[in-house]
Amino acid sequence: MSTSPSFNLGWECCDRWVGGGFGGRPAIHFGDRRLTFADLQVLSNRIGNTLLGCGLGRGDRFLVRLPNIPELYATVLGGLKIGAVPVPTPLLFGQRELEHILTVAGIRLAVSDQTFLQATRHVRATIPTLRHVLCLGNRGPDALSFEDLVARASPALDPCRTSLEEPAFVLFTSGTTGRPTGIAHAHRAFNLARGNPCGRWAMDLRPDDVVFQPHDLAFSYSFGCGFLFPFHCGASVVASAERVPPERVFEWIERFRVSIFLSVPTMYRTLLSLGIEQRFDLSSLRRCISAGEPLSPRTYAEWKERLGLDILEHIGQAELQMFCANTPQSGIKPGSVGKPLPGYTVAVLNEEGKPAIGAIGDLVIRDDNPALFYEYVGQPEKWQSTHRNGWYYTGDLAIQDEDG
Repeated sequence: MSTSPSFNLGWECCDRWVGGGFGGRPAIHFGDRRLTFADLQVLSNRIGNTLLGCGLGRGDRFLVRLPNIPELYATVLGGLKIGAVPVPTPLLFGQRELEHILTVAGIRLAVSDQTFLQATRHVRATIPTLRHVLCLGNRGPDALSFEDLVARASPALDPCRTSLEEPAFVLFTSGTTGRPTGIAHAHRAFNLARGNPCGRWAMDLRPDDVVFQPHDLAFSYSFGCGFLFPFHCGASVVASAERVPPERVFEWIERFRVSIFLSVPTMYRTLLSLGIEQRFDLSSLRRCISAGEPLSPRTYAEWKERLGLDILEHIGQAELQMFCANTPQSGIKPGSVGKPLPGYTVAVLNEEGKPAIGAIGDLVIRDDNPALFYEYVGQPEKWQSTHRNGWYYTGDLAIQDEDG
């Protein structure tokens, strides 16, 4: 067992605000409902106790497959608070991907809606570790009612005193072989224990911010920037049970007074092509962030001209989240991914492992950065191949200009 200091992500992102006297702050905007951090604490406590009652223990992995509803956020937080390891999975994953995840991750319990039951009905019996399925909404004879169990559970829970090095969560991303790759993180993930530079520096999050990202929360970009980072800063998020189409994004920004919008370049291009931004009051919006694919200078310039806002391009990975960003503090250069965040040592190396000055090379990060993952689930050889001579090789190529 690690002797590193106690640090529990679930407590840090929820209970800390309640204990500090800020439980009345909004945490989740969901349609006409608004959940405060106090509400979220009670719901996540009930879910944590439900998971304990189903036999889930410290270090046990459990799958979470839900749309972006309050129960998704609360289930992840409740699992973290009891020391269990949530494994959020994208809704796009079907039977093949889910069977792989259930097997390779040793999943002991699943919290899901009907889509999981349908996608795994032919394979669940072959997964020896899977003991329970808790289903939200209509359920079949082979699942327990999530709502009934949570309603009966105690609202009081003493969070587990996990260490920085203990397992916290696993994110699965599509691998080059077509099989999802599991990326395991400890409670030190994404440097939340070191001041949250992604949230506080790159996103400039404040407690009164409202964050909206119209993507699946199981993706790393959304999971960090649309969940952990805002909650760690006491900000709130906008949630939706259904996918928010591009045609309604501006409507949602106006309705919920969104101040920080997160998306991908494809979405920004689509929003510009609609030409409807003038119909809405977007005065609450102060920061737009892009990641996931390169943002063209043309898209940046058109958005800036029409909406009067910069699109701040970042780069990150499921292995460590954001590590370089364009920010007003460090300077904005369209067509680049910006500069390294405070506390991140980033370099571009040639084939000999030396600085590739003015040339294209491997984009690498010092592998002692606490933000980094600790394991590719079931793929130790992959972990070894990405760590060489004190560097983590991201797999991306880059060139560093004279501005850094």
